[in-house]
Amino acid sequence: MWPGKKISSFTRQEVSQLFARVSPKVKVSGLRILRAPATLEFGRILIVTPRRVGTAPERNLVRRRIKSIFREQKLYQRRYDCIALVGRDATAMSYQELLRYLLLALTCA
Repeated sequence: MWPGKKISSFTRQEVSQLFARVSPKVKVSGLRILRAPATLEFGRILIVTPRRVGTAPERNLVRRRIKSIFREQKLYQRRYDCIALVGRDATAMSYQELLRYLLLALTCA
């Protein structure tokens, strides 16, 4: 089942609950990925990109890449809610690097 735009849609209450129950899975320079069991029948991803990361086009590119990987690789079917905390070095990461880190975060125990 394709969840559509709900893949990255959270209410304020859901965000605070998600931060309370996540555990770190991947931490590399410029990117931290946290994971928790999904609260819905599909997994979702929350992408946090502060202004200090770069210009708006750079931040949007990283966001679009992460969402695209989550959607194309059907990571929402793994039933995990994820938080991607993006840092300055993530803007220099390639699509393949982001793919590797997201797959690592969602496959490790």
